[in-house]
Amino acid sequence: MYFMDFQQLVYFIHSAELRSFTKAAERLFVSQTAISQQIFALECSLKVKLFNRTKRGVELTSAGKILYQEAKKIVELNYKAEEKMKQVALGYQGFINIGKSFYDIPFLPELLRTFKKKHPRIHINLNRDNLHKLNQDLENGLIDIAFTSRVGIEEIEGVAWRIIKKIPIYAILYKGHPLANRKSIFRSELANECIIAIDREESTTGYDEMIAHCLKSGFSPNICYESKYLEVVLLLIEAGFGVALLPGGFEKYGGKNLKFVPLENDYYVELVAAWMTDNSNPALELFLDDLSAYISVYKKTNRKP
Repeated sequence: MYFMDFQQLVYFIHSAELRSFTKAAERLFVSQTAISQQIFALECSLKVKLFNRTKRGVELTSAGKILYQEAKKIVELNYKAEEKMKQVALGYQGFINIGKSFYDIPFLPELLRTFKKKHPRIHINLNRDNLHKLNQDLENGLIDIAFTSRVGIEEIEGVAWRIIKKIPIYAILYKGHPLANRKSIFRSELANECIIAIDREESTTGYDEMIAHCLKSGFSPNICYESKYLEVVLLLIEAGFGVALLPGGFEKYGGKNLKFVPLENDYYVELVAAWMTDNSNPALELFLDDLSAYISVYKKTNRKP
């Protein structure tokens, strides 16, 4: 089987279009001899005559006309492939994989819209997953950037992050609960409550942090119910089955019968954007440029955590 030389095809196409080896040589800035030799080599390899030589130049044979149509497609595909590779190398074409947790990122829709408008040839893959899975996917290179909690991120070697905001912890109560109308409460006041938690597999670090801070407050939490779904946790609270200790930002998901009361002198969850420093995806660098601008604006307009 003979694999045609790409340069031979280029010489062949120009010679066919100009009907002259001399003119093709002038257009391609090579000698006429080089053109003639390559065309002859192509004919010998294919074992067909591609041109009829005339006094006025050259004309395609029947076989030459067929090759011309196919050669045009091959050369065009090659040029397109080269251009795409250049675009990908510069980050102007390709893809970016983004992972996010259940935490709300106020500016994310606008950020994605802006990025897509600036870089329409970069495909954005956006997926939601639990904190543990996000950390694993980030470390294994399955996602380029993760919007997640800082807890657990620091343990990943070679990771970088930017803090987006600090989220206070709230006690989520049924409106009829004795503590529901307080402006704030201490975690220790929930020592005898039935705790409803997000499943540990969904948020391993968050689950462990909740228990650790309860122990620091002098009690071991009585976890009565667990669910991987936030809406189930909120429904159980609204039904009066217990209370939850979760970061703020979920008020919009709750019903009118729920109360979100901040904890006094408690800790904050730091929401971060994290990525691997050895990530070679050029689209990530472009995304980080836009992200940095949005984080700066967000922090200026939301100075309180």
